[in-house]
Amino acid sequence: MNPVGSRQAVASATPGDSELLARQVAGLSQLLSLLKESRHALELSQLGFVVVNETLRLVPYHQALFWLQPPQQKQQLIALSGVAQWDAHAPQLVWMDRFLAEYGQLEVSQSLHAVDPQRLSEGLRAEWTVWSHPQLIWLPLHHPLRQERLGVLLLGRDQPWETTEQRLLEQLLDGYAQALTVLLPLSRRAWRWHWPRRGWWLKGVAWLVLLVLAMMPVRQSVLAPASVAARQPLLVAAPMDGVVQRFHVVPNETVVTGAPLFDLDPTELQGRFQVATEELAIAKAQYQKSANKAFQSAESAGELAALRAAMARAAAQAEHAGQLLHRLQVRAEMAGVVLFADVNQWLGRPVRVGERILSIADPTDREIEILLPVADALVLQPGAETRLFLHTDPLHPLPGRLRYASYEAAATPEGVLAYRLRSTLLLESLPASVVAQLRLGLKGTAKLFGEEVPLFYYLFRRPLAALRQTLGF
Repeated sequence: MNPVGSRQAVASATPGDSELLARQVAGLSQLLSLLKESRHALELSQLGFVVVNETLRLVPYHQALFWLQPPQQKQQLIALSGVAQWDAHAPQLVWMDRFLAEYGQLEVSQSLHAVDPQRLSEGLRAEWTVWSHPQLIWLPLHHPLRQERLGVLLLGRDQPWETTEQRLLEQLLDGYAQALTVLLPLSRRAWRWHWPRRGWWLKGVAWLVLLVLAMMPVRQSVLAPASVAARQPLLVAAPMDGVVQRFHVVPNETVVTGAPLFDLDPTELQGRFQVATEELAIAKAQYQKSANKAFQSAESAGELAALRAAMARAAAQAEHAGQLLHRLQVRAEMAGVVLFADVNQWLGRPVRVGERILSIADPTDREIEILLPVADALVLQPGAETRLFLHTDPLHPLPGRLRYASYEAAATPEGVLAYRLRSTLLLESLPASVVAQLRLGLKGTAKLFGEEVPLFYYLFRRPLAALRQTLGF
């Protein structure tokens, strides 16, 4: 070996050769770096980012698209250069999908090459200049062993592709394909569980366990809005037609028997009573006058019977008007708590005879009122177990037994069609402090327990009902 000759050869190298050598070394360094990054990708999305964005360090391009196209499967866009999210229905991506589906069937699609637009159909070729760069290179990724195509990388730019660039990309594709081969089984196992090949008995045990669990008996249950209501409240209605003038009580006030509740406006009845009183006075005067003349004239004696009847009718009208005046003030017929919404809701409002205005209830005679929606209805027998979870004290459920269930459903104030149920409270097992705080009107959620059914039916009762309504069988 001649060291002197070697030094002379290096010294004789031109600056252009040194620049070419530096570019080659830089390209080789970038190639090795990209291969390392692709091998270290842990997910398909990470590999896609390296493929479409970091390949720019090796060769210049304007746009890159990376498709996944396993054998016998539909193509899927994995990454697009410069963007993290894209619209699959964008016109350019729609054209690219058509291009990939058509061009992938050609024989030349198995190797790396610059795409020739003349190989495309007339429809794709007409839109080539609109949706693609003039120079498009086709880079297929093949399985290292089976040589089947796993994906395609497309790079587009305005300048033609050089031979040296294609050779670098060919080496890079082998690394990308190897990384893709490793990641594809991982992405499939992320959503698919594989049984052991030789553990066939495990399948039988697993299916047996699932069958046993599906047939395990559980109690049906349903939740429904509920409240604490009076068991036998006394309804207080308007004694006659009139207008509510004044209330002597407020909502939830405790009253005793005979306490005044509310008054109706007496203006109209006072007028009727005054007219009836005056008519009675006139009838009496006419009767007295005819009675004095009866001693002198037989004709006047004959009018006494008619005048006596008129006087009796006027007296009856005056007495009836007086009785109505005494009924204008409604009083409590039992002791208890006054239940109604608001005083201002009734003041000045005309009411009809028999119209309910309020109710009086014994605060110790309580039960649960449940509004069970029709969509959640279960087969419930009298005496079924219930539990009320009050909004004010959800940690102490109130046990009960179903006493009554309405035959027909009715609309609730919220517009929901529901059955009205009544459940007797069982307060013996509750602490005295909880019972003391229990008052009428408290609201919560009731849980009703039905018959025992298989776990499968318990879980899929609602879906099965919806399926039956949809299919109509």
